[in-house]
Amino acid sequence: MPLTGHSDDVSLADLLQANALGRNTCRVMVTTPQGRGVFYLEEGAVVDAAFGELDGRDALFALLSARDSSFHVESGMTTHRRTIHDEWQHLLIEAMRREDGGALPAIATRPPLTVVKLGEPAPSAPLKAPAAAQPDVAGRTRPTATEAVSSPAPARSTSRRSGAAGGRIAALAVGAAALAALGYFAASLLGYGGATTAPASVAPTSTEPTAPPPAVEASTLVGPGDAAPRLLSGEAPRSPQPDLALSPTVTLRVLVGPDGNVSEARVFRSRLDLAPFEEAALEAVRTFRFQPAARGGSPVAAWVNLPVTFR
Repeated sequence: MPLTGHSDDVSLADLLQANALGRNTCRVMVTTPQGRGVFYLEEGAVVDAAFGELDGRDALFALLSARDSSFHVESGMTTHRRTIHDEWQHLLIEAMRREDGGALPAIATRPPLTVVKLGEPAPSAPLKAPAAAQPDVAGRTRPTATEAVSSPAPARSTSRRSGAAGGRIAALAVGAAALAALGYFAASLLGYGGATTAPASVAPTSTEPTAPPPAVEASTLVGPGDAAPRLLSGEAPRSPQPDLALSPTVTLRVLVGPDGNVSEARVFRSRLDLAPFEEAALEAVRTFRFQPAARGGSPVAAWVNLPVTFR
């Protein structure tokens, strides 16, 4: 039986998670303000996605972040191709990371078409009529802006302007020469004329402690000697609503310090209806212990997206 809904009631991320955990084979058709898209699951694995001119992972990430979208789920529908090979958990975390960092793929849109009836000329921008010549105070007709540009200026005016420009250039040259002479005189006093030279300044020694390096994104730690934080100890929290058939997964943004402790934790895309689960996840993750991240072999603070499930 097809399932139809809206992202305000069930987000596409939660819909994908529910079908993945249920190991369902289905097609999810999505309608957004930017256009229509689709993604497929086969036995719980995401295998294909398309949205506009995007395919694969980029299409799925754009669909998961779309707002004001509706969906239509049909069970048993399969696709003839496979463009996605990642685990669904990794796909959800990567989609959230890209949305948080503003790195989502753009959806190409086409400009609207202009409809012209048969036999009518194509529309064009209206031409502005040139302004009429206006008489001045003495009764003479003043040229318009077009005429002033096209008509040559009188020779007398040109020579007068050239003379004024030449005078200004000469004044600037004299000023530059005076400044150069003054600079040479000052330099001779300080360094070349036998006078006492100014003592070299000594930079004061700073006694302030060196600031720690800024926190980095765990996903950027891919170089030699780099390592992302690794969970060493931590117990999944109990579900605040154990009667639910399916508990949600709450994704947290966690800052792991160089000592492996959780310095800060916040909910990624908080939802009012999941407030009890979010509070339980935050309380539990503050007690987690990590192997700290490393950059070039040295411990660093790092942000990591951490999905929290409930028992």
